[in-house]
Amino acid sequence: MLLQLLGSRDRAARWMCMRQRSLGGRTAYEALAEGDFDLVWDQMLGVPGVD
Repeated sequence: MLLQLLGSRDRAARWMCMRQRSLGGRTAYEALAEGDFDLVWDQMLGVPGVD
């Protein structure tokens, strides 16, 4: 889904590795590892351009 939203693997991977304030300062990978699937999903869909 993120790949479709951002259009490239590089941009999607970069977003997944960036610390997000809305994820409590964690990366999307960290939030997913902790089970916060809905929070990551909402972040992906709620931010225009997902950046």
